[in-house]
Amino acid sequence: MQGQDTALKALQEAIKIEREGLEFYNRAGEWTRDPRGQEVFRSLAKDEELHLRIVRQQHQSLREGGGWAGAGELEEVETDVGQPLLFPMGQEGVKEAIHPEASDREALLFALDIEHRNYELYRRQARETEDPRGKEMYRRLAGAEREHFNLVMLNYDHLIRVGHWLGLER
Repeated sequence: MQGQDTALKALQEAIKIEREGLEFYNRAGEWTRDPRGQEVFRSLAKDEELHLRIVRQQHQSLREGGGWAGAGELEEVETDVGQPLLFPMGQEGVKEAIHPEASDREALLFALDIEHRNYELYRRQARETEDPRGKEMYRRLAGAEREHFNLVMLNYDHLIRVGHWLGLER
């Protein structure tokens, strides 16, 4: 059973990684030269901003004794967290800092790391949280992060094979 202190700690971790993702995607969207790459990073930043808002609201609700809120803002997101990511993360040592001089490939590898960590956190919390509303929120966020990971992986693969970004196409 997951106690309130554990739930609050997990949500604080989620806030941290969502903020990290949002900051990275905003920065990457500014310095990536390819318009399709900019489009991908801006779309991911918008989604991470929504996730950050939801996680913060959940944290505040629990902290103030209101319990878990519903996950209505993510109704359109798939919840099947059993589906695999397109690329099994075996990449240890992905750079923890990306700067404007980094290549698009490096930025995409960093994005894969962010999305993988978010996915794993939310998937784990979906298993460990007993409250149905909390479990559903985590399942929806895990599904969204899986979609992000797969979009980034498709762009990384396209960039390597074809030499340019795929964009938001799937």
